[in-house]
Amino acid sequence: MKASSCSRSHRDDSQFGGLARFCATGATQVLAAVGGLLLAVVIARTGGPERLGMFTIMLSLLGVLGMIARRGQGSLLTRSVAWAVHEKGARASVSLLLLAIRRIVLSSIVLGLTGSAILSSGILGAPFPGAVHALPVMLFLVTSLALFAAYARGSARPWLAPLFELGGISCLTVLLLMPSLVRGSNLTSTGVMFGFLLSMLLLALIAGAITRANHPVNREMLFPEARLREELSRGQVPFTLIALAGFLLQSGSFLLAAPFLNEIEIGVLRGAERLALLVSFCTLVINPMIAPGIVRLSRGGDANTLHRLTFQAMLVSAGIAACVLLPLLIWPERALALLGAEFGTATGYLRIMALAQFAAALLGPLAMILHMTGRERVSMWANLATLAVAAVLVPGLSLTHGAFGFALAYAAIIMTRLGLIGGATLLAGPIEPPGSGGIK
Repeated sequence: MKASSCSRSHRDDSQFGGLARFCATGATQVLAAVGGLLLAVVIARTGGPERLGMFTIMLSLLGVLGMIARRGQGSLLTRSVAWAVHEKGARASVSLLLLAIRRIVLSSIVLGLTGSAILSSGILGAPFPGAVHALPVMLFLVTSLALFAAYARGSARPWLAPLFELGGISCLTVLLLMPSLVRGSNLTSTGVMFGFLLSMLLLALIAGAITRANHPVNREMLFPEARLREELSRGQVPFTLIALAGFLLQSGSFLLAAPFLNEIEIGVLRGAERLALLVSFCTLVINPMIAPGIVRLSRGGDANTLHRLTFQAMLVSAGIAACVLLPLLIWPERALALLGAEFGTATGYLRIMALAQFAAALLGPLAMILHMTGRERVSMWANLATLAVAAVLVPGLSLTHGAFGFALAYAAIIMTRLGLIGGATLLAGPIEPPGSGGIK
């Protein structure tokens, strides 16, 4: 009886801990999503759709170059850290984070300078003030912070990750700009850029402090053996292409449309897209929560429990997304009013994008099955096929139908990607647990 009571108590504690992590992850993800939206609101209200369009192009370029610079290290780091923590504890995974950061230093510098040259050339339109000079520094910082977010997910702290990604950076930027907004001062584009860069620097300092706490100076470093280090190299190309394709299919699609739409149209579409993303934000909460479990269950060969976990994640994701979707479908003009009167023409765009994001919320957990079970190449081909479709649809429909064509292309490529990933997951063979690495 006593053993049974202890077992039940341990199970209750585990369930309570899981619920607490879910709530904490949900809270920080909402904060990050709202931060991205609020920064868009601030720029739209102080500079109008044109300034928001210019900032969108800069942010899209920053995201694309950051993914190339990381070379898939984010997902690989999450997977390898999850296994290292499972075997030896949190301290053992710090060396994996440091190794990943060392690998992106040179690529970040080179790509940052390349990005500055692209912006200054005017190919993507007029650059956001200050972006040409700040991009190299911002690229290194945003790439390093993304790796720390991946490390947080792998070490079973998914609630921490959103704060160090673009949403968290945007949220902190709004907080830094708040004194000027409250005083009614004239907020310039240069001021926005300075706040954006300063927020990255502050978050980098916080990430360094957390890493130091995980591995105090007076403790010996635990170095991963060669097999585990190889996990940060094996699969770099597939994960890079997956991340790049996934980003270009959504926020990065503005880069594909930039030569065919003006800054005002891009700004209006960006506002609608920021609101529509609130529908699928739940996947950003749920996917990191289930990632460590997928790694353990797949490597343990427990396919039935893995499928049940994924199905439950899909149900929860769809339920939360529906609560956000309905108001956007019924009252889109009220949501767009937050951005300003100039965005009232985007009601149709918002409805189309919101419906596409609901589908992304429903089927989003399926992608984690492929990524965390060593089947990233399958996902890579699905994403590349969708990217090929996007390369035709986004420029073509933007050129022929303007902003409305972009919204249709945006929805079509999301549905194409989800269909291919869902089909690949269903057709994938039984899980074969791979050999595990270890820590010295």
